Amino acid sequence: MKNLKILFVLIVFTGITLISCNKKEQLKDYPIKPVELKSVKMTDKFWYPKIKTNHDVTIKTCINKLYSDGRIKNFKIAGGLERGHYQTNQPFNGPTYKVLEGVAYSIQTFPEDTLVEWMDTIIYYLSKAQEDDGYLYPARTIMGDSVFPHCGKKRWERLEEGSHELFNHGHMMEAAVAHYQATGKDNFLKIAKKAANMIYNTFGYGKLEKYPGHQEIELALVRMFRETNDQRYLDLAKFFLDVRGPDGAKNIQAHKKVVDQRRAVGHAVRAVYMYSAMTDVAALTNDISYIEAIKKIWEDIITGKFYITGGIGSSSRNEGFEEPYILPNMHSYCETCASIGNVYWNHRMFLYEGNAKYYDILERTLYNALLSGVSLRGNKFFYSNMLESHGQYERSPWFNVACCPTSMCRFIPSFPRYIYAQSKDRLFVNIYAASEATLTMDGQLIKIIQDSNYPWDGNIMITLEPEESRKFSLSMRIPNWARGKVVPSDLYTFKNESYPEISASVNGKSVSVDIEEGYLTITRTWEKGDQINLDIPMPIQIIQANENIVFDRNKVAIQKGPIVYCAEWPDNPGGKVLNLILDYKKKMTTEFREDLLGGVNVIHAKGYSTSRTLEGDTTISDIHNITLIPYYVWANRGPGEMRVWLATDKKGTIPAPAPTIAARSKVTASVESPTLFALNDQVYPENSILREIPGLYFSSNQKKTAWIQYNFDKTEKVKKIKTYWLNKNNFTIPESWDIQYINGTTWSSVDQKDTIHNQEDTYLEIDFTPIETNTLRFNFDMNDSDRMGILEWIVE
Repeated sequence: MKNLKILFVLIVFTGITLISCNKKEQLKDYPIKPVELKSVKMTDKFWYPKIKTNHDVTIKTCINKLYSDGRIKNFKIAGGLERGHYQTNQPFNGPTYKVLEGVAYSIQTFPEDTLVEWMDTIIYYLSKAQEDDGYLYPARTIMGDSVFPHCGKKRWERLEEGSHELFNHGHMMEAAVAHYQATGKDNFLKIAKKAANMIYNTFGYGKLEKYPGHQEIELALVRMFRETNDQRYLDLAKFFLDVRGPDGAKNIQAHKKVVDQRRAVGHAVRAVYMYSAMTDVAALTNDISYIEAIKKIWEDIITGKFYITGGIGSSSRNEGFEEPYILPNMHSYCETCASIGNVYWNHRMFLYEGNAKYYDILERTLYNALLSGVSLRGNKFFYSNMLESHGQYERSPWFNVACCPTSMCRFIPSFPRYIYAQSKDRLFVNIYAASEATLTMDGQLIKIIQDSNYPWDGNIMITLEPEESRKFSLSMRIPNWARGKVVPSDLYTFKNESYPEISASVNGKSVSVDIEEGYLTITRTWEKGDQINLDIPMPIQIIQANENIVFDRNKVAIQKGPIVYCAEWPDNPGGKVLNLILDYKKKMTTEFREDLLGGVNVIHAKGYSTSRTLEGDTTISDIHNITLIPYYVWANRGPGEMRVWLATDKKGTIPAPAPTIAARSKVTASVESPTLFALNDQVYPENSILREIPGLYFSSNQKKTAWIQYNFDKTEKVKKIKTYWLNKNNFTIPESWDIQYINGTTWSSVDQKDTIHNQEDTYLEIDFTPIETNTLRFNFDMNDSDRMGILEWIVE
């Protein structure tokens, strides 16, 4: 009888196990899986130093800022470990969680006990700050009903408007999963589970049916599901997607149901986070309606809303997308977080479809718009990544809203997981970088060794070391730029007429280069030590933009390999590049400069410079050298002029100023600004729509009486001024003013004569009795709600 009971228990246990196994086998998921971080060892000279700099400098920089900003102290106060008031002026905890996530990735490449101990300390603070039911939001815990108005007096009350409650919890969960995978310790994961269970008990159909204003929780819940196999988390991720819209704000992608959306709109970071989550959920639930939506959205971006650098989100107004072809250069937004999110999304699209076109977009973003977001030293950052500068832009050591630095902190150490991927019997090489990876295919270990000097040249050597002889397919991505395509649309095209042939060999024997869906695939029985040589030529390529992009007319961009180039001030005549005409028909050459900007290829070209004359003409110089550097390394040598889209004739240039009284003057103002130069740069506006014309801006909360001033280089006789004011988009013009000058040692007001008040898109012209002075000041009054901007100040 005892034996029968044991047998019965064994049968039941076996049945349960089989059911469980079958359930796992039936689980839907991406058909392609990345070769994860722990399985990849970097050896190259391009990415390895960047990951090391991130570990040694960026992570430490971010940690120090978390303390100096009071972000860590907020958790201690919320947990009763210290007394005090809330330390920061916004409720965002995401930066702390993103640094934790970045550390978890980084210690897998560079083990460091002090960072592990630091994580344990912060996790302890989080455990104390977390409320009994799992809610973790120090701003509310500390401030109670006096929390910031946009947070709401009650939990979740202002969720759609900007409380970021679910956003914060989402980043915490992502960090917890990364920590568990890196260390095997579940102390952080327990906190995340407690929070996820609380959110599941709160939200859902028949419960609280609301969605977050900033998407992120959806991605986090998918990661929690993958790690715990708790179906509730996947169901909740899908709920937050499905409950969104249709009558919400377009800027948060809530204007329609997510499955009915077909165009990229609104805030770019929120958008690509949502699209990434939709791809995840589609893969796990086989919901094709999600895929139908995001494929159309992807096409909408690539056909009209995508920068040549891979950046997305052209407008600072909504930090996001505009209508197709509205892609200004100097006023591009291209948030660093959006570039990172775009990599996340395109990676997922590849895992779902296996088409290299997604990696082509990923690569363009990765090597250009994304890498531009951090300085070579790893301690300064761009929030926005412009494609043109008059000298007003430089990286910052930090931001009050610190999403971009901490996003870089977590992305850079995760890079190795984007190099390789695999399906059941196929190994993908998607990014070329010297590295080694070990993976399992049907229980058999396979080692792949890659040697390359990418992105500087396209000679790649791959060695395969399967445990035993095995037949499988090796798919090597052939980038679209190597096949004569910039992007899979007519948004940008190459002007090059021909391209060198791509070649490949296995163990010294040539193989046919047949490309399907962007891959050269070789299927054979592989032996240990088999060697594949792939040569992807990297000619210098000339890019022209679609004529609908008015900002790029009469201009070209230059690319070599995956790298987009720019002209920057230290390398070119007189420190100017906006006045350059590139003669792209003349031969250009490449030189690797080990001593420059961490070691880069530079491109030597020929061209001309334009200048204005006092008579109002534009002259063109004799031919001279032009030097181009990779876009991602610009602004590492101080602020100055930079341009990606280079003029092909004088129409596309901004000529060097003529030596007028104003141009020779020193500019000062009642506000500190990097755009003081705008007053005398002789960039004459055609209208007051703020796009590619730099301006100097004032708001009434800075000064009620504002002023601009010219200090002439010598005493001048003047009798008239002309000022061009913004008069659109909620900007106003002065209603009263006083023009003063230094008369001996005192300020005196001029004797005004005729005044022509500026109508829309015209100058405000003021005549006065001639004076002799070396200093002229324009004083103007501002009302409480005024915003003013001046584009040019001419003195006659």
